[in-house]
Order: sequence, then C-alpha cells, then structure tokens
Amino acid sequence: MTRPLRIALFTPDLRPSAGGPPRVVLGSAQALVARGHTVTIFTLAVAALASPGVEICCFPADRPARIGRSRAMRQAAQRRIADFDALHVHAIWEAGAADLAAVFRAAGKPVIVSAHGMLDRWSMAQSRLNKAVALRLWTGSLLSRATAIVFATDEEAAEASALHPKTPRAIVANGIDIAATEAAVEAGLDGVRSKVPGLSIWPRTIVYLSRLHPKKGVDQLVEARLALDARFDDVGLLIAGIPQDDGLLQAMRSRIAESPLRDRITLTTDLIGPVAIGALGAAHLFVLPSHQEGFSIAILEAMAAGLPVLITDKCHLPEIEAWEAGAVVPDTVDGVKAGLERLLSLPAATLANMGEKARNAVERHYGWPVIAGQLEALYHSGRSPR
Repeated sequence: MTRPLRIALFTPDLRPSAGGPPRVVLGSAQALVARGHTVTIFTLAVAALASPGVEICCFPADRPARIGRSRAMRQAAQRRIADFDALHVHAIWEAGAADLAAVFRAAGKPVIVSAHGMLDRWSMAQSRLNKAVALRLWTGSLLSRATAIVFATDEEAAEASALHPKTPRAIVANGIDIAATEAAVEAGLDGVRSKVPGLSIWPRTIVYLSRLHPKKGVDQLVEARLALDARFDDVGLLIAGIPQDDGLLQAMRSRIAESPLRDRITLTTDLIGPVAIGALGAAHLFVLPSHQEGFSIAILEAMAAGLPVLITDKCHLPEIEAWEAGAVVPDTVDGVKAGLERLLSLPAATLANMGEKARNAVERHYGWPVIAGQLEALYHSGRSPR
C-alpha cells in the first residue's frame, strides 16, 4: 500500500453552474479520502459547501475579480505549506492558480495541472487577446514549470502539444460516482416531471443536459430534431441547460417557439443542481453535440444512468462505438440528424441494451475508484500512470 498523501486541490469555482470541473474536483477529493489520503480544496469565495472528509477553504477574490487572484489564499498556502505533499490545479487562466503553484514550487513540492479542455484548438481560438495576456503574465509559467499537465484523452493532449511541449504530460480521465449518480437520477425524476409536462406525453424523449454555450452545439441539436421526418413524431426533446450565453438562449427560444414542433421541444433553465440530473431518468437517449469538449462529465453521468449516448467526434470518446454504447458523429446539423435517425430507428430493446453497455463501460473505465488510483500514482511519481 502506498503511503497516505496530503493533497491540495485548487479550483476557482465550486458552484454547479461552473460545469464539470467542480464535480471532478469534489469527486476526486472524496475518492482520494476513501483511499486514506488527506485532501484540502482551495477555492475563491463561493457559497459554503460540505464534502464528507474534505476540507474546503474559500477565499475572497482580489479586484479585478475576473483574473482570479487572491492574496488571502496565497498567504494561507504559505502559512500551511508544511501540511501538504502536492498541489493539483484544476484551472489554467486564473492568476490564483499560478500563485499557488509558485508557493508549492518554492517549497520543492510537485504541482499537477489539469487542462480540462482549455488548451485545445477551439478553446485557444476564443478570447485570444485575454489568453495571450494571461500566458505572458502567469499561465505560461504555470504550464512550463508544472510537474505534469493532465489531459483526459490522448486526442486532447495532441491538440495542446505545441504549448509547452517539454512539460511532462499525463493521461487521466475524469471519474464518476456511479452509485451516487443513479441515486441522484431517481431522487430528481419526480421534480423534473413536475416541471416538464411534455414528459408525460412524449412516448420517447431525447435529453440534452449541459451548459447553454455556443461550443456545446445545442442549437444544431434543435435544427437536427426539426429536420427529422414524420417517422419520429413521437420523439420529444428536453433541453435542460445552465444559461451562459444570453444571445444563444434567446435565439433558441425564438426558434423553438416559431417552429411546428414547439410542443415536442422544451428548453428550460429551471432544472438546476440535484434536480437537474433527474432528467436522465426520463430519457431514452442522451445527446451532446459539442464543437469542443475536454472530457464531459455529462456524458459519463448519462452512461452511468444506463442511457445510450449520441456525441460528436469533438467529445474525444471514439470508444463509444466500440463499446456499442451509442454513436459518434460529425459536429454538424447533418451529422447529428443522421445519428438521431440511426439510433431512434433501432428497436427499443436494442437501444436499452446499448444503455446497459454504456453503464458497464463507464464502471470499468471511469468509476472513481479506478481514476483515484491513477491520480494517486501520479502524485507519488509526478509522471503518467500509463
């Protein structure tokens, strides 16, 4: 048995609205505690949270808040540096991540950085000026001097290979607590049904459960559903999203309201937090039509809930096809439409069997006990566990 470690994690935001990284941080923390390690999460000021066995330390952000720096957090890390063996940063662009890393490096302790899809080509093309400033002032140092940069897939690592190619790379996927996901789906289902009347009418339901952001491709999912022919008139679409782009949200609401299928497409931003995942219990198929993903927790949750998944090739999970757990298509309206037609034309029993294979695959490859073991090896060695 490896010796227990004292691990510090950093994420700028632990709120559910921040997407997948907070869930990865909390999930990995709990899984590492279960393996006998001590975990402290450093984060910027958010609502108080509780995570069994995990210390969560919240600090106020300095102005301007958008750069994610906190003098109080840096000073706390300096005072407590003897309490920790390693730092794992789940952020790229926040100055506070680089500040913490500098404290740990000065003490001769390893610093691991998880990219979470933020270094791939699509992400680097967004807000280029802001990213150029961050790279010059703090992110460049964070990446070039890290013990290792963690990517969830080989494809994600390859896309970022031009950035700091001399920094060691590790491949460790995101994990998921399958039992907790199943329990959350069951607990949230009644709440979802009460908020979405269409679920009691539609014989079959497609579910999108993620942020409402242009990179997620949800607008092309709407267009693909509208383009399906009469063979699929029994199929409803539930878009349960966290709003992050007002322009996109309003455009989609208008498109749906003006369409002939407005009674078969529901877009809601009211399903937030624990209730939202209950939407997976009402689904027959999960769809994530992204233009860019690091490694989607939403996909893992859908698979853990026993759903077949339709994803794009930009989600970096080509194994879905080999596992017979769903379909992988191009990130275009035509690609998503073809995937919907392919899967929705299958007999119900075949589609359900795909969902069972999805659940088995996620348990084998992405259950937290598996991923926590890989993280443990990485923290001990500072190199990839593969």
